[in-house]
Amino acid sequence: MSSRLALHHGRHLSTSAAAAATAAVEAAGASTATSTKPSTISTSRAKSQLRYVYDPDKALEIYSSVSPNYTSPLSSRYTQEYTVRRLAKSHRFSDIENFLESHKNDPKITQEPFLSSLIRSYGLAGMFDHALKTFNEMYDLGTPRSTVSFNALLSACNSSKNSGRAPELFDEVPQRYGFSPDKFSYGNLIKAYCEMGSPESALERLKEMEEKGIEITAVTFTTIMHSFYKKGKNEEAERVWSEMVKRGCPIDVGAYNVRIMHIH
Repeated sequence: MSSRLALHHGRHLSTSAAAAATAAVEAAGASTATSTKPSTISTSRAKSQLRYVYDPDKALEIYSSVSPNYTSPLSSRYTQEYTVRRLAKSHRFSDIENFLESHKNDPKITQEPFLSSLIRSYGLAGMFDHALKTFNEMYDLGTPRSTVSFNALLSACNSSKNSGRAPELFDEVPQRYGFSPDKFSYGNLIKAYCEMGSPESALERLKEMEEKGIEITAVTFTTIMHSFYKKGKNEEAERVWSEMVKRGCPIDVGAYNVRIMHIH
């Protein structure tokens, strides 16, 4: 082989080796980028993981890995609530506020169930003022109001230990915004009365439900019965039980358990 041919052959090998090395580096970089890219999971998977995670930072990490293409709004609500509970237990209330307020930039904020989950979560964190503020912002956020968000607000009253606010809100809000409370609204109100130690007031609301033709569920009866038992008013509690049986209301395990517990 002539010296000129050998030199040309050497240059060709060198160029080919460099190109191969560059391609290998690029491939390795792409592989690394792929491996470090955070994977997404479903809301049901996140919900399952959050049940056993108590580190708030880890909970936030799991929540942030949920795919935006989730198919279950209910599961999404539960993953959010699990995350808020973990943060609340660590008294990280500013993080809760940042976490929940960031959801108001989501296009889904105009969907009432989505916004209602924020109200409910603020209640679970004991941040009722933030729950009420979110409810009051609905017009500005372009979200319609109905019993869905109203029931979330009443639930936030109870879960944040602000049951005393529920009766006033119950009487004012539906009238102001033009909708009627449903059986869940009354259920939350009756729970509030019982939390306040006033099952007598809860009984008065039962009469109101009956007059309006609103279904009275076994859970509602059981809540009142349990409150009477806790106050040592066993006769009143037994009358509630008798009324529940008389109406033919389907009695669930919870009702039996409350009665048996107090009888013993």
